Amino acid sequence: MLLRWGLAATVLGLIALATAAGPLPLVLATALLGGGFGLVQNASFLRMLGAPGPNLASAASTLWSVAYDAGLGLGAVLFGLMAISFARAKRFA
Repeated sequence: MLLRWGLAATVLGLIALATAAGPLPLVLATALLGGGFGLVQNASFLRMLGAPGPNLASAASTLWSVAYDAGLGLGAVLFGLMAISFARAKRFA
């Protein structure tokens, strides 16, 4: 149940962030996005720990942590490359 609420809050936060006009809507959209992301993170971690059973809980925890950190790192690198390409295009336009 928390996973569904978290996904809904994340999607609504992203939509609100994309359409925010002004500082207060931007802060509220960011809070909604952050809350949804936090719910998704916790709910997915608990679901993954419970799936394989108690004998494999430590392996599941390790796999989740590696996948989560790799996803955040790769996302940051891709966003940086995208930002650089847009900055270059504006600079030489």
